Amino acid sequence: MNLSDMYSINPRLVVRNCTDEILTNLKFSYTGIEKSPLKISKIYPGKQETKVLVADNLNKNKSMTAIKDGMMCSLPVTLIASVALILSNFPFLSNYAPGIDAVLKKIFSSINPVTLGLLAIYIIIGTARSYSKNKNIDPMYGIMCALASFLLVTPFSTVTDVIVDGEVIKNATVSNIIPTNVLGASGVFPALIITFISISVL
Repeated sequence: MNLSDMYSINPRLVVRNCTDEILTNLKFSYTGIEKSPLKISKIYPGKQETKVLVADNLNKNKSMTAIKDGMMCSLPVTLIASVALILSNFPFLSNYAPGIDAVLKKIFSSINPVTLGLLAIYIIIGTARSYSKNKNIDPMYGIMCALASFLLVTPFSTVTDVIVDGEVIKNATVSNIIPTNVLGASGVFPALIITFISISVL
């Protein structure tokens, strides 16, 4: 009996036989893959295999993971600062609507100093929390230790021009202040180094 005769007699029998054959082939293929798993060298031959292994080792590194988490922690702050910066400096708005431009500058200009101006502090908190957890240390202890260590090496004085009784004094040393330039983007890399050193000695 050929296939046409079988189909004319019982069409469901043909569908069931085909389905059983497909499932059997799939099961055989899956069993073959399971018994002989593919290696990375077959998927990424040569130099690509080395790159994959290096990337995997970097991903497992505690310090690199802490830096990644610290940067991700500061992402909301960076986004808020970026939006505020765009709105406070909207292109060509001062030419067509100077009143609206003045209002936007007044509202959003104060956001930048407390976001990007303190970027190193936010990254210290995120990095210290992640690095402490990876080293099985209480995250609160790690954060406080990293912040204290960073402030310990931060200068509390700066040299700038000041006005005294209407007279400008150049290159005057002002004490008991924290320069904001060391708390922003320029202080990120020193903050990361200090965070790792301070938590490692705990």
